Amino acid sequence: MTIVKEEFKKRVILFEDLVADRTAFIDAKTPGSDKKENYTIIGPGVSESSKRVINLVEAHGFNFGAAAMPYGTKNSLHSHLTAEVFIVAKGTWRFFWGNDGTEGEAILKEGDVFSIPPKIFRAFENIGSDDGFLYCILGEDNPGKVTWAPQVLRTAEGYGLVLLEDGRLIDTTAGEEVPGHAKVVTPISNEELAKVPKISEEVMCKQIFRFQDRVPHEESYLDCRLSGEPKKLRPDRAWNGRGC
Repeated sequence: MTIVKEEFKKRVILFEDLVADRTAFIDAKTPGSDKKENYTIIGPGVSESSKRVINLVEAHGFNFGAAAMPYGTKNSLHSHLTAEVFIVAKGTWRFFWGNDGTEGEAILKEGDVFSIPPKIFRAFENIGSDDGFLYCILGEDNPGKVTWAPQVLRTAEGYGLVLLEDGRLIDTTAGEEVPGHAKVVTPISNEELAKVPKISEEVMCKQIFRFQDRVPHEESYLDCRLSGEPKKLRPDRAWNGRGC
């Protein structure tokens, strides 16, 4: 198979090519969450906005996006059907999880990686002194829709935002109307909440790779002794038992 130069160029996404979306999710108007900028880089992701720009549509087996958030901004409690991996590019972030966000928390800094299992309610906020930026990866070509914690949906409704079961986000304050045939997403029941897995802080923190704990290995590849700049492999797990 021959891949022409133009095809390779499509796979190069410069940082300046990213297009911010400030209406990507149901909490776009909720105070404290209304300053988020979301990016859909590879694949459709889980954005609820019809205005999102996807840099590379081609299916890759995963979805790759990003979020930029000023100090004090929070991404509300939600869950996904697939694993979600966060890579902190800039800033200091507090991640917390559980149906009400109180089962545990972890502080991540630049270079840290956090893999959160499916169906766990999670949220995160920028607690650094400056604007923060992180990348996020969702598994599979179609990661499904976001499930929001009940309180998130109820709060958003007070600001005129309504989420439909087909994934569309309706802004009634902008004159948009809920179609008569459409089904509105309702908060999940207490019975469903009771089925959500519970993960302790100790167990969840084993899902974190700390950049400061990386250990390089210089002879990890077949070509490691060839002339040229030596390669160094840094394993993606370095939990040291100290907790989050």
